[in-house]
Amino acid sequence: GHVHRRGRLVPVGLDEVKELLKIPLVKLESHTLTHPNLTKIPLDQARNEVVQSKQYLEEAFGKEIKYFCYPEGAFNPDLMSIVEEAGYRMAFRTGLKFQSYPETPYSVVRIKISPKYNLFVFWWYVSGFGYYVKRVDHFFHQLTLDIANGKLNAYKPQSGTT
Repeated sequence: GHVHRRGRLVPVGLDEVKELLKIPLVKLESHTLTHPNLTKIPLDQARNEVVQSKQYLEEAFGKEIKYFCYPEGAFNPDLMSIVEEAGYRMAFRTGLKFQSYPETPYSVVRIKISPKYNLFVFWWYVSGFGYYVKRVDHFFHQLTLDIANGKLNAYKPQSGTT
């Protein structure tokens, strides 16, 4: 695994992770073995990434791994099934780019936090305001089919129809 230190991503070893896990607020869950975008690799390879990550973490740390997060937030129904079959109880996605999928135990929306965020941006997202603004923006983009002459047109009849 990796952690952010002074703005840089640095590798950590098993012993260091075990020390971190002694902190009650620190949780360890799965995110694949090599962090590929699972929607862009063959399903058999995706299954191996999901299953082997869970097995490795459970063996290395002696605890049940219950949750999974899709790398890059990218998922589809086939991947949701793979994650469920692997024995995870829940899976998380990030962002709104997969908004057309309903939120289920295997597609729970999570707020993405970056170490690049300053304190205000961090607060903006954690408070829910950033997510709310994105959802409202997404909603209006779905409704808005046409903007003509500075006017919002939710419906534009085709020419030649009455």
